[in-house]
Amino acid sequence: MSGEVIELTDLTFDKRVTGGEVWFIDVYAPWCIHCRELEPIWETVAGELKGLVNVGKVDGTKEKVLMRRFAADSFPQLYLVDSRERSTRQYSGIRAVEQMVEFARRGYKDVEPLPFYVNPVSTFGRAAAAMLLLPARVHALFLYLHEEKHYGTLPLLAGGLAVPLLAGLLLICAMDTFAQSRLRAIHVHQHMQ
Repeated sequence: MSGEVIELTDLTFDKRVTGGEVWFIDVYAPWCIHCRELEPIWETVAGELKGLVNVGKVDGTKEKVLMRRFAADSFPQLYLVDSRERSTRQYSGIRAVEQMVEFARRGYKDVEPLPFYVNPVSTFGRAAAAMLLLPARVHALFLYLHEEKHYGTLPLLAGGLAVPLLAGLLLICAMDTFAQSRLRAIHVHQHMQ
């Protein structure tokens, strides 16, 4: 009995996985022999867990942000992500259907959760993802404005440089205003003594 294994990407992970459900995720590489051996077993696990736990997979050769978020350094890596608790646990048992299904159903509770800095559903993990995905999102915005809206490259480059410069200038002005008002308050306090 095989079930649906959902392909997760850098761009779809947070939308799919952080919705208050439990996910069992395989981080794999297409060239990895052990990953190919695990694939039919993983599909059977998905069938056994249907309706209880979502089963997904991440191509670690393409999804570099997720590889960093999980701190995965080899293939395959199996993780149980409980977005209700914002916890992630790594499965390191035997790669057989019965053992993996047992782990996903209740055995994961006996395993220590990963620390916050390698937990992809922690606040830190989600913030790191936003920063790591920023260049891809800026590139997508550039392509949209250039190809769909037909803006020229030079105006987009000028706008891309002007926005952070203006934001920095506004930040400096705000900090300068705050610092000067604070200095005036200190100066008035000293004269009153």
